[in-house]
Amino acid sequence: TMTPTGTQHPLADQTYAVPLIQPDLRREEAIQQVADALQHLQKVSGDIFSRISQRVELSRSQLQAIGERVSLAQAKIEKIKGSKKAIKVFSSAKYPAPEHLQEYSSIFTGAQDPGLQRRARHRVQSKHRPLDELALQV
Repeated sequence: TMTPTGTQHPLADQTYAVPLIQPDLRREEAIQQVADALQHLQKVSGDIFSRISQRVELSRSQLQAIGERVSLAQAKIEKIKGSKKAIKVFSSAKYPAPEHLQEYSSIFTGAQDPGLQRRARHRVQSKHRPLDELALQV
């Protein structure tokens, strides 16, 4: 049997939020909000790509360290290959790994939405009168 769990909003764990543009704005206000949303989106995407680049660089350095170990082992194998002398190999009875593996950490751990910082308020001056819905009705 399944027990119901607390309902949680599907986007509750999201790190970033890009604002939506309201549909009922005057043209000048809509343009200003689109510009603000695009600027915010640029900051968010910049932060995301920066975090991805850092993780890729970390993985690349780990891979390079493993490659160096493989090359060293390959060189040792080539050195003893074809030898007629008896070789004694000592091996640890324990698998050479740490007791506890490092937990996976998301690249977004500690990330903060740049939009949480205070946004500038714009006062839009318009020479155009607001649309009169009643005047359009026939």
